[in-house]
Amino acid sequence: MKSAYSDIINDYMELVSEEAALIKTMVTPDNIRLIKSGETYSIKKDEIIIVLEGHFTIDLLQTSYSEDFDDDTENDKSFRIGLGIKGMILGIVETYGPKLPLQYTAKQQVKIATFSRRFFEGYFVQQDKFNFLMKITAFTLAIVLDSFNERNFGNRYHVIRSMIYRYQKQSEEGVFHDRSLAGFILKRTKISRSYLFKILSSLKEGGYIEIHNGKLTSILKELPKNY
Repeated sequence: MKSAYSDIINDYMELVSEEAALIKTMVTPDNIRLIKSGETYSIKKDEIIIVLEGHFTIDLLQTSYSEDFDDDTENDKSFRIGLGIKGMILGIVETYGPKLPLQYTAKQQVKIATFSRRFFEGYFVQQDKFNFLMKITAFTLAIVLDSFNERNFGNRYHVIRSMIYRYQKQSEEGVFHDRSLAGFILKRTKISRSYLFKILSSLKEGGYIEIHNGKLTSILKELPKNY
């Protein structure tokens, strides 16, 4: 009972494990920072970070306006892009790309190493290091694209099915941060609450999943491909 996300994460974690020695050479006592659980971290222009322990949620902040034409008050909303997990190199968008309002929130204590743009550009000139950078960047892009595909293609049930497997995988990998399965799905999709609870109730009654106090405790058998 695996999803595309499971395969991507397994391959990614294998890469990070293989390149642990290389990552270690980038870390010094002077460039380590600890971000407490619940705190947000803003990556400055010309700053690059690598996640050493823990994980961030990455949100794209969006500004909307009140539907009342006489009220021009801005309302900040966010779209969950994904996670910044161990080994990921972040800050490339802020340093080299267009200005985007990205917000990084620690969901458990996060340990990072920070670098200047000058150090970053000088460090990755050697072929083995450049290859590692390209692999990490490729996996980061693949994870984001898989998440986008999961949420935007297929019918509503297919999205829910995929998100249940994603919830399970994140729990197994220790990057789990939403106790409620329903809350996990609602934060990441535009599926209505009523439809979601209808599907979850049906899967539970059909003996496919086990839920206790809102938390998915087990997937008992492969979820049906269609509903």
